[in-house]
Formats: sequence, structure tokens, C-alpha cells
Amino acid sequence: MTRFSNLRGRAKPLCFACFLLMFLLLRMSANRASAASATVTLIPFRDPMPGASPRLWNAGDRQFNAFVDGTQSFSYENANVAVTYEKNPATAYFSGTITATGLKPHFWYQMKLLGKPKYGSRGWGSAGDDWANEQIGLAGRWWGDEASRQWNIDSDSEYQTSYAGPTDPAQKKTVYGYIYMAGFLTDENGAYSGPIKGNRSCHVTWQDWQNQTYNNNALALDSTYLFSNSGTGYGYKFDSASTAATNPVPIHNPVKLWYEYEARPGRIRPNTEKLADGTYAVKLPAGTYNCRFLLTEESFHNYFGSTSNENGGFWLSVLASEDFGSSGQPDSDTANDVVFTIGATDSIAPQSVVVTWPQAGGAIKWLSAIRVVPQDNVGGSGIGAVNVYLSRKNSSGAYEYWAQRGGVWSWSTQAGWMPAVQASGIWVVSNAASGAQMPAGASLADGTYTVFARAFDKAGNSRIGSLAHAFQVDTIAPTSVVTQPASGFIATTLAAIKISATDNSAGIARVNVYLRRQTASGIYQYWGLRNGIWNWGVAAILRAAPGNGTWNVTTGLPAGANLAAGTYYIFADAYDKAGNSRRSVIRSFSIRKP
Repeated sequence: MTRFSNLRGRAKPLCFACFLLMFLLLRMSANRASAASATVTLIPFRDPMPGASPRLWNAGDRQFNAFVDGTQSFSYENANVAVTYEKNPATAYFSGTITATGLKPHFWYQMKLLGKPKYGSRGWGSAGDDWANEQIGLAGRWWGDEASRQWNIDSDSEYQTSYAGPTDPAQKKTVYGYIYMAGFLTDENGAYSGPIKGNRSCHVTWQDWQNQTYNNNALALDSTYLFSNSGTGYGYKFDSASTAATNPVPIHNPVKLWYEYEARPGRIRPNTEKLADGTYAVKLPAGTYNCRFLLTEESFHNYFGSTSNENGGFWLSVLASEDFGSSGQPDSDTANDVVFTIGATDSIAPQSVVVTWPQAGGAIKWLSAIRVVPQDNVGGSGIGAVNVYLSRKNSSGAYEYWAQRGGVWSWSTQAGWMPAVQASGIWVVSNAASGAQMPAGASLADGTYTVFARAFDKAGNSRIGSLAHAFQVDTIAPTSVVTQPASGFIATTLAAIKISATDNSAGIARVNVYLRRQTASGIYQYWGLRNGIWNWGVAAILRAAPGNGTWNVTTGLPAGANLAAGTYYIFADAYDKAGNSRRSVIRSFSIRKP
């Protein structure tokens, strides 16, 4: 029987109860270790991109024997690749290990983490994760993946236009985010085993001999791989005197491989952070990520420039954790999902969602933007998205919503929303900022509108703000009338000026009253207070009065030498709370001196 030494050095037999307890503890520990990680097996990927072609050279540009006769017969059906990853990494990036056999020997592969957008012709439907897809893209790059075409997307704005912006799912084009995390070099048998540290957002891997061809300023010597092409090598054509017809690019011995970072000075990605050495590391926001893993032959970009050759391949993806079926349906087996959580689990909804513009109870004459300020709970995962709902009542008394349906923005009793984008803590919906088409003209008739917002945190919890945030749309200007003095009035003094103003909807904000005369030379002068002194001069407001109703101005009026005989004019500009304004009819009166 196994014996253990106690602190006093005496040996005691291990009792059955102790053995059983230790077994259970070890079993629990193993279960915890298992629960802390997950493994997916990669399968051959049906690359839908027209023109995608395999790379026929190894990492040192030596041609693989299987391709010498042009059959391009290498098959990934015999590959055995497993990715084990941490389900709750302590870092803000994907972390795990990869074990591979049956790959091309001495070959460089790219490891990519891909999002799973829900919509578009190659979307993942309910199995997709739009939030995770966006966060991954904001740390790396975007790729358009429609059934009819695949295309490179080089900007976040194109992602917004093609996918995030349209609120009608039928108008969304499938765009997935991806991070080229790192690559690996197989041995002479096509095998590799090693860690995956997804803290880098890379663009491509270059060979050192390409330095004179490509811009070296963007290259970073992140890792160095040296391997020799001497000898016959496994599976590769060995011919030191190879001709241009068989191998036009010289065999390089040894070769050093460089990463070009995607996140770098001049191209800073939102979900990265700057390190002390000046480079940028991936920093994914807290939350749960449902994504997929992809292995590609895309290396060295030998399909263009002075290193262009058909043997260099063209962006071929070869193995993936999930794929689409032959009829185009996405994988629905959740066992193949790559799911991990960054940061602490957040199950609490955002704390508040406040619409700050238009103002509640306010009035506007056009709607250029809607602004929302959401706030997550302390220690939460942070705000991830905000949807804004704009509604009004139709002639039947039913609520209708402004949204995009079938590619057209319109009002409908079918509930719909507008996407907001973040700008310095404020989430904005506008034509320019978010791509939403704001209602205008006949689509924004005078009346009462209600706006509310729903904020989602990055863990998927949501809260709806106040449903009673109403405002007025008013495009009709107010009216004002000078009631005293009457037109044609003749007097020796000016005792009072009376103005009446009304508005149809929003209400009067203010009324500016003007008293004017014309000099002998034809110059208009206005009576007003300047530097504490009442006098005649360049345009000035006699009195600014707020609110609806009638105003009786009896102080500050000209008299004596300041009210010489002649003709005078009185008028008013009335402004409503929506910003509409209108000038009254100009009244004239005369002053006669005895």
C-alpha cells in the first residue's frame, strides 16, 4: 500500500476513506480544469472566394513535390488539428494551444479568430453573435462574405454602411470581423504543437527577403523563425539549379519571417492598447464571445508585386472549427462553437438610459439628431449598443415607428428602431454619424413625437429608458401685432408701446421689439440701450420679452430731444420655442411738436 510521511516522519497506511476523499478531490479538480477549457477539432473549409488558390511553396519558397506535376493534389482531409482554448482567460484576449498533424511540411499557417454575424446571405442567424463579431473586428479587420461575392474591407465605416447601419436585416450584407492572432511553422512532417497567444492583431507575415519590395516602416520583428532548406527536405522538390520555369523565385536559406501588425501607429484599432515598447496589444472588452477559428495559407502575399507568382497562392482558407453546408446553411452544432468570456460575468442591466436631445417637453422645427447618454452599473461590462425608437400616433390613434424596412425608411405600426453610434460617451443617431435616415419634410409633420432608447451592455443585459420623453415638431412661425400706437397715430409724446404675440403649437419663446426712425440723409436709426445709456444708433432691440401674451412697454422710451418731430416705426420679431420666427407688420406714427 502506498505510504505517506507525516510531519514527524512516521509512515501510516492510507485508509480507504482518505483514499476515497483524495480521489474525489482529484476528480473535482480535473473537472474544474476541464470546465476551464474547451477543445474544437478543425475540419476542411469550403472557401467560397473565387480565385482562392493554394500556396505551392514552403516558407522558404521551395516547391512541394505533390504540386510538381500540377495536380495540386494536397488534401486536408487527412489533417488532424485540435485547438484547446481557455473559456475564461485571465487576459483580455483569446488564449489556448494548437496541436496539428497532416499539414504541409515546412509551411507557414495563419491562425484567425472570426466573428459570426447573424445576417446576410452567409450570416449565422440565431447562432450568430453580432456583438462579439463587432468587438473582434474593432481589434482586427473586416471581411465581406456574401454568397455572391467576397471582398476585403479596409475601414470601420464600410462595416457600418454594409452591416451595422441598416436596421432592416434584409439590407445587411454579411461582414465578419477577424483577428490574425499569430502563425506557426510546421516541421518536416507537417506537424506543429504550441501555444496560441492572441494578444497581437496582425495584418500579414513577410519573408525577410521581401524588405526591398514592401514598406519596411510598418513591419515589426515580433518573432524570428529560422529553418534550413539544405538537403532534400521532406516532400519538397530539391533542385539547387531550379529554373525560372519550375521555381522562378530563389530558394531562401535560411529565412526569417516578420509580422506586419494590423494595429500600429497610424492605424490604431479601437480594441487595442498601447504598450511600453510602442506596439499595440489586443484588449477585447469584457463579455462573452461566440466565434470561430480559421486556419489559412495566406502568407507573404506572393500574388502581387515583384514577388508575384501563381505558386505563391491566393488567400486560401483551409481548416475551420465551423463551416457552411453544401447548400449554404451554417453549422448549427453548438459543440463546434468557440465560446469564451473576457472579464467577470455581468448579469446586471445598465443603470440608466437618458435621451438628452430633443429635450423632453421641448420643441423643434427639424430633427437632425437624437442623443442618448446611457450609464452602465459600477463594475459592469460597459455599454455595447444603443437602439433608439422614434414614435408618433397616426390618425387612427395607433403608435407607429420610424425605421428602415425593405431598404426604405418609413413610418409603420411594426415596431422598429434606429442604431446609435458612440461619440465621447454620448450615443448619437443622425444621417452622418450612424447612417440612419432621419425623418424630414412630409415624414416629419407638425405634432407630438415620443423617443426612447434601449441600451445593451457588453454582456447582453439591457434597459429601456423613459417611455414618456415627448417633444413637439413645429414648423409654423408665430405671429405678433403692434397694437399701440395705432398705425397713423399722431402725438407729441410716446407714452407706451403694446405688442401682442401668439403661436399655434410650441409657444412663444421671446419677442424682440424695435423702434426705428430715419434721418434726413436716409439712414435708419434704432432706439436702444448702449453701455447703460438710451440713445439712437445702429440696429438695437428696444425690448426682448419672453412668453406668450401681450406686452406693455412704458419705460426706457425716448422723450424730449430724443423724440424730435417726425415719423417713427415700430415692429416686432416673434420667436417660438421651436426656433421659427416672423416679423410683424411695421406700424408708423408721427410726433408733432407745438
